[in-house]
Amino acid sequence: SITNSGVTGVSGGKILQVVNTLFTTPVTSTSSSYVNISGFEASITPAATTSKVLIMISVYNSTRNGVTTKFKIQRSVGGSETDLRTHTGGDDDHMFTNQVGAANMMTTSYTHLDSPNTTSAITYKIYWKGDSTQLKAINRYDNSESYQGNSTITLMEVAA
Repeated sequence: SITNSGVTGVSGGKILQVVNTLFTTPVTSTSSSYVNISGFEASITPAATTSKVLIMISVYNSTRNGVTTKFKIQRSVGGSETDLRTHTGGDDDHMFTNQVGAANMMTTSYTHLDSPNTTSAITYKIYWKGDSTQLKAINRYDNSESYQGNSTITLMEVAA
């Protein structure tokens, strides 16, 4: 059996703070190169350099005709941005993606554990593009504002 009698000073894994951004602005794009989704970001200031930041993203998005919408996260500290993708190039130049064959709306979710190694203010920004210039939308139907939804970013500082 396992007992806790010899364990002292354990503090890792505790959630130190939670930040949430509710993004409600309808946005469209025809870009096949990454562009920032203005306003769809969240900021946090870690208490320790050893803290991790758990990033949870939910994007309400829409497109059609077999278009793949690709997303990535950028970490911005003091104006310097770091791309958090673990792979780049070719068809794998995204962190998470959504592909729609017909005209559909869906929520695309992604979770990433970041190790920023700083106690400075961090802003996490979302960028997106398509694999063509077909219209893509966030928080609305791609060809109409008749149907709208919301997207979120939640940041949790996790003690080491």
